[in-house]
Amino acid sequence: SSTTTTAREKEQAKFKATCDKHLQSALSRNMTVRFLLDKLRGMNCPPPPGFLRCVDCGDHKMAGGGFGMIQEEIVDTTTRSHDEETKRRMATPQCQRTPEDLRKALEAQEAGKSKLKLVPEIYLCQQHVRNETHAHQSIVHELIHAIDMCRTKMDPINLTCAGASFLCVWCGIFSQRLCSLIVFLFLFSTKMDPINNCIHMACTEIRAENLSGECDAFREYMAGRAKPFAGHGQVCVKRRAALSLQANPNCRDRVHEYIDAAMERCFEDTFPFDRHPNLR
Repeated sequence: SSTTTTAREKEQAKFKATCDKHLQSALSRNMTVRFLLDKLRGMNCPPPPGFLRCVDCGDHKMAGGGFGMIQEEIVDTTTRSHDEETKRRMATPQCQRTPEDLRKALEAQEAGKSKLKLVPEIYLCQQHVRNETHAHQSIVHELIHAIDMCRTKMDPINLTCAGASFLCVWCGIFSQRLCSLIVFLFLFSTKMDPINNCIHMACTEIRAENLSGECDAFREYMAGRAKPFAGHGQVCVKRRAALSLQANPNCRDRVHEYIDAAMERCFEDTFPFDRHPNLR
């Protein structure tokens, strides 16, 4: 009803005002956010206008935010049903699209019906941002993805690099340490492709979870997920990275294999920081 719609719009306006306030405080006061944005500019990847914004992600997606908007261009116009389905996906805000939408978009590109392009942007899900700290950590998380995309000059959709998956299977017969080293060297000597190559996606998710402060020991302890033992940070990073990887239909069948293959080297990789940042 119109009354319900109006009530929801008022609620979302309130969420957006709070989220925008957290976003502005991150841009003006959070030194880690400002450092990462300066790094992007210094790496010749200046954030475009509207790069950071608060949006309505719907009531069912519980994520704090996300990175990138997938644009889908229709190449084959002979199929009316495909055109209508593509237009429906593009009319849906990125943060409200489902894994099934991504799967269908990838299948359409593979069939030569569409061409996909990732447009860099960072969004915060305004109704799911719990407080200022959560907002800031979510922004840092997504900025790490932007840094990874910039430093490897990757096209996350259109450049495949299946060799890393082959390397993981091949070198897995040797030690895990050797496997991780080989994958890491391969990963950063090639163009990363986190949509089509699950090890690449695992690596950038591991780095984002680790460097954002989202696996802070106190936060995990208060959530009832951390006990006072060494290594809780890696356990948290692996758990959260696995949840992100499961959203990619190309990766969900072997999530833990991809995480294990990338974990050691990518967990230790703190670029662009000299050491692990202390966000508290």
